[in-house]
Amino acid sequence: MLKIGKIDTTEFIFTSTLFMTISYTVIELSWVYNNISKLLGKMGSALDVLSVEHGITDKPEAKKLTIKKTTIKFENVTFSYDNKK
Repeated sequence: MLKIGKIDTTEFIFTSTLFMTISYTVIELSWVYNNISKLLGKMGSALDVLSVEHGITDKPEAKKLTIKKTTIKFENVTFSYDNKK
């Protein structure tokens, strides 16, 4: 029954619940849209980096490199953030 200016408790709870449900759905959709937009931007940046031509290339007659044993050895290596040593 429609009463102008007055609502009972059940109508208030129904209206509030409906409003909160719609608001939550809109917030979730905007969050998803925002994340998809960010992801597409990052993918575009990554593709731009991958499409850059390499500065160093092999000669056309270069032999194929075969590596049999791989080791890296560091000797007398130091590091510091200040210039003391």
